[in-house]
Amino acid sequence: MSSRRGARLVPISEDLVREVGLLAERTGKPIRVLIDEILSEALKVMSSTDVRPEEAMREYVIIHELKRLGFTLIPLRLLNSILDNSESLELWREVGLLYGDVFRVKGKELEELKRLLRIMFLDASDVALSRNGDVVELTIVSMGRSKAACHASKIMLEGFMEAQGYKLIDSKISEGIIVASFRRKHDEKENSSC
Repeated sequence: MSSRRGARLVPISEDLVREVGLLAERTGKPIRVLIDEILSEALKVMSSTDVRPEEAMREYVIIHELKRLGFTLIPLRLLNSILDNSESLELWREVGLLYGDVFRVKGKELEELKRLLRIMFLDASDVALSRNGDVVELTIVSMGRSKAACHASKIMLEGFMEAQGYKLIDSKISEGIIVASFRRKHDEKENSSC
């Protein structure tokens, strides 16, 4: 029985065919096989999750970059235990600064921050980002995190936002909830010179 049984011709733009052709050469796979694999995987993502393929790709790129920077998954219970007994809060800020610098250098928009936070806080049930002028408010709800873990996470966020040119102006931390407001640093300089 032929593997081409039931095959149909589907119009695809020449640019995409050219890109797939280059990728097929690089991987050593026939174009038809590569297209079948790509479509099959995209369909699996779409049917097994509520994530669209383009969203899955963006998340993969973020995860790949975080992995390159040394980010790792750690069980929440272990994280809480470590942080409840830790004095390494300055290291959390430094990690935030590093991730923030990479995020800024790669030209990411602040709106991409919400996607990044959803990945960094895999245990979060809600991640909200709102902007009012030059003030950005972040809210992360992660009910499994201890107050110490939320505090350390807030310090990491503070470093991250500092690298983006923002300064912490207010925060509220409780068990499982982080609310932090940041203002662009240049506004303070302008206001202080008046």
